[in-house]
Amino acid sequence: MSVTEFAMVEELAFLVKDNLRCKHLVLSMEETFLNFLQDDSSHFDGILELQPMDAYNRLLLHRLADIFGFSHVSIGEGANRHLILERCPETSMYATCFTISVTRFLLISFIQFAALHTMVFLWISVLCWVSI
Repeated sequence: MSVTEFAMVEELAFLVKDNLRCKHLVLSMEETFLNFLQDDSSHFDGILELQPMDAYNRLLLHRLADIFGFSHVSIGEGANRHLILERCPETSMYATCFTISVTRFLLISFIQFAALHTMVFLWISVLCWVSI
């Protein structure tokens, strides 16, 4: 892993650090990108067009596309602005393996939050049950 690749992953992790919706977006789009890379059928023609989204989510997906090595551009205006990704010589499964570490980092943070939320909910439930 090069310093540049590590810096890209670190930046993406920082951008989604405290935002569960953004973490979910990155994790779900990572899966979409993986499926796109693994699908050799010609119906994609090496191009993946994403749904319209807000500017911050596009920023996150531009960063993720950089990590995967896709060529990417935003097109459209206003609420219809969206990303188009294209496979290129730099797009590789190595990037796929590399991003799995990002996924694990993000997922661990999410699981820790979910576990804490569940523990608090159970504790409140127990307190309510005991007080009855």
